[in-house]
Amino acid sequence: MIQLNFQTLISLPFIVALILGYKTQLAAIFFIAITFFHAFRAYPFWMYFYSFEYEDFKFLFFQSMSAIGGIMQILVYGAGEISVDAILKKD
Repeated sequence: MIQLNFQTLISLPFIVALILGYKTQLAAIFFIAITFFHAFRAYPFWMYFYSFEYEDFKFLFFQSMSAIGGIMQILVYGAGEISVDAILKKD
């Protein structure tokens, strides 16, 4: 079941915009900022160096960083030919 916490509710409109390809660059910038802030706030693996939680937090932190890298590709290259932005640009 999906947990609807504060970070999920804030990210949801940007995720939908990225999926549809509507205002992708703006949505990507906001999604990167939200995910970056969330990763540093929720997964501070550097504070748990001698704990059993270290590996889990490190994995989740770098998983968030890799998601940011994927969204950066959308930011740089755009959404593609079948996005709403491309359809609106044709008209």
